[in-house]
Amino acid sequence: MNVPINYRLVGRELEYILGNAGAKAIFVDEKFISLVKDLKVVQESKLKFIVHGQNVPPGMIGFKAFVESGSKKSPGVDVLERDEEMYLYTSGTTGRPKGSVLCHFNTKNVATTIMMSLDYYYNAG
Repeated sequence: MNVPINYRLVGRELEYILGNAGAKAIFVDEKFISLVKDLKVVQESKLKFIVHGQNVPPGMIGFKAFVESGSKKSPGVDVLERDEEMYLYTSGTTGRPKGSVLCHFNTKNVATTIMMSLDYYYNAG
Protein backbone atom coordinates (compact mmCIF):
# COMPACT_ATOMS: atom_id res chain seq x y z
CA MET A 1 0.00 0.00 0.00
CA ASN A 2 1.33 3.40 -0.95
CA VAL A 3 1.33 5.97 1.87
CA PRO A 4 2.66 9.34 0.68
CA ILE A 5 3.93 11.41 3.59
CA ASN A 6 4.41 15.17 3.68
CA TYR A 7 8.06 15.97 4.36
CA ARG A 8 6.98 18.98 6.44
CA LEU A 9 5.48 16.82 9.19
CA VAL A 10 7.26 16.71 12.54
CA GLY A 11 8.66 13.62 14.26
CA ARG A 12 5.59 12.66 16.32
CA GLU A 13 3.35 12.89 13.23
CA LEU A 14 5.75 10.81 11.17
CA GLU A 15 6.03 8.26 13.99
CA TYR A 16 2.26 7.93 14.20
CA ILE A 17 1.66 7.59 10.45
CA LEU A 18 4.44 5.02 9.92
CA GLY A 19 3.21 2.97 12.87
CA ASN A 20 -0.49 3.30 12.08
CA ALA A 21 0.02 2.39 8.42
CA GLY A 22 2.14 -0.65 9.29
CA ALA A 23 4.95 0.53 7.03
CA LYS A 24 7.43 -2.11 5.85
CA ALA A 25 9.65 0.16 3.75
CA ILE A 26 10.33 3.84 3.22
CA PHE A 27 11.06 5.31 -0.20
CA VAL A 28 12.93 8.52 0.54
CA ASP A 29 15.02 11.06 -1.34
CA GLU A 30 18.56 11.30 -0.03
CA LYS A 31 18.01 14.84 1.28
CA PHE A 32 15.19 13.67 3.61
CA ILE A 33 16.87 10.63 5.21
CA SER A 34 17.68 12.61 8.34
CA LEU A 35 13.96 13.30 8.91
CA VAL A 36 13.09 9.64 9.39
CA LYS A 37 16.13 7.46 10.08
CA ASP A 38 16.27 8.14 13.82
CA LEU A 39 12.54 7.84 14.56
CA LYS A 40 11.73 5.27 17.24
CA VAL A 41 9.25 3.40 15.00
CA VAL A 42 11.92 3.12 12.31
CA GLN A 43 14.51 1.76 14.74
CA GLU A 44 12.12 -0.75 16.32
CA SER A 45 10.55 -2.05 13.13
CA LYS A 46 13.66 -2.50 11.00
CA LEU A 47 12.06 -0.73 8.03
CA LYS A 48 13.81 -1.09 4.72
CA PHE A 49 15.07 2.18 3.27
CA ILE A 50 15.00 2.64 -0.51
CA VAL A 51 16.87 5.84 -1.30
CA HIS A 52 16.52 8.01 -4.38
CA GLY A 53 19.79 9.76 -5.11
CA GLN A 54 23.51 9.21 -5.39
CA ASN A 55 24.40 9.06 -1.68
CA VAL A 56 23.03 5.80 -0.29
CA PRO A 57 24.13 5.23 3.32
CA PRO A 58 25.21 1.77 4.50
CA GLY A 59 22.29 -0.51 5.34
CA MET A 60 20.03 1.17 2.79
CA ILE A 61 19.39 0.32 -0.86
CA GLY A 62 19.45 2.67 -3.81
CA PHE A 63 16.27 3.03 -5.83
CA LYS A 64 17.91 1.91 -9.07
CA ALA A 65 19.33 -1.23 -7.41
CA PHE A 66 15.92 -1.91 -5.85
CA VAL A 67 14.17 -1.74 -9.23
CA GLU A 68 16.83 -3.87 -10.91
CA SER A 69 16.53 -6.53 -8.20
CA GLY A 70 12.85 -7.07 -8.95
CA SER A 71 11.34 -9.68 -11.22
CA LYS A 72 10.67 -8.80 -14.84
CA LYS A 73 7.59 -11.04 -14.81
CA SER A 74 4.09 -9.76 -14.32
CA PRO A 75 2.84 -10.59 -10.82
CA GLY A 76 -0.24 -12.19 -12.39
CA VAL A 77 -2.68 -10.29 -10.19
CA ASP A 78 -5.87 -8.69 -11.44
CA VAL A 79 -6.27 -5.14 -10.16
CA LEU A 80 -9.84 -3.96 -9.83
CA GLU A 81 -11.04 -0.37 -9.65
CA ARG A 82 -12.37 -0.95 -6.13
CA ASP A 83 -9.04 -2.35 -4.85
CA GLU A 84 -7.27 -0.12 -2.34
CA GLU A 85 -4.31 1.78 -3.73
CA MET A 86 -3.11 4.23 -1.10
CA TYR A 87 -3.70 5.77 2.28
CA LEU A 88 -3.63 9.55 2.46
CA TYR A 89 -3.23 11.00 5.93
CA THR A 90 -4.62 14.32 7.13
CA SER A 91 -2.28 16.80 8.76
CA GLY A 92 -3.80 16.09 12.16
CA THR A 93 -4.46 19.74 13.04
CA THR A 94 -7.25 18.78 15.47
CA GLY A 95 -5.69 15.57 16.75
CA ARG A 96 -3.79 12.65 15.32
CA PRO A 97 -3.51 12.34 11.53
CA LYS A 98 -6.28 10.22 10.05
CA GLY A 99 -5.82 7.83 7.15
CA SER A 100 -8.18 7.98 4.20
CA VAL A 101 -8.31 5.04 1.78
CA LEU A 102 -8.21 5.68 -1.95
CA CYS A 103 -8.91 2.98 -4.49
CA HIS A 104 -7.73 2.70 -8.09
CA PHE A 105 -11.05 4.17 -9.25
CA ASN A 106 -10.30 7.42 -7.36
CA THR A 107 -6.86 7.77 -8.91
CA LYS A 108 -8.13 6.96 -12.40
CA ASN A 109 -10.78 9.65 -12.10
CA VAL A 110 -8.29 12.26 -10.90
CA ALA A 111 -5.98 11.43 -13.83
CA THR A 112 -8.91 11.58 -16.27
CA THR A 113 -10.01 14.95 -14.91
CA ILE A 114 -6.49 16.35 -15.22
CA MET A 115 -6.16 15.08 -18.79
CA MET A 116 -9.54 16.55 -19.74
CA SER A 117 -8.62 19.89 -18.14
CA LEU A 118 -5.29 20.02 -19.96
CA ASP A 119 -6.94 19.13 -23.26
CA TYR A 120 -9.47 21.92 -22.75
CA TYR A 121 -6.75 24.40 -21.76
CA TYR A 122 -4.45 23.63 -24.69
CA ASN A 123 -7.15 23.19 -27.34
CA ALA A 124 -9.62 25.87 -26.29
CA GLY A 125 -8.50 28.26 -28.77
